[in-house]
Amino acid sequence: MWRSLHVIVCEARKAGLELPHSLAWHSLRKSFATNFMEQNPDKIWVLMDMMGHRNPSTLHCYVKHSRSYYDRVIDSIVKNLIPNTTNA
Repeated sequence: MWRSLHVIVCEARKAGLELPHSLAWHSLRKSFATNFMEQNPDKIWVLMDMMGHRNPSTLHCYVKHSRSYYDRVIDSIVKNLIPNTTNA
């Protein structure tokens, strides 16, 4: 399996795709989990089932949001909590 991933990564880099230096099969699980949660934040139980986890705390090891994601979510929450007081 490692050899197969190595071949895929080499070909992807030749095609111009930028990939992390230490890409591994587990990296793909982390990427999948993070992307799934960013697109479906209300479906944690679905992700747990897909990844074979029984405890939501296990996902903490896999879901790694970027700073920009946190900033977007926080901005959205603030906008919903503080109504626009300016007249349009």
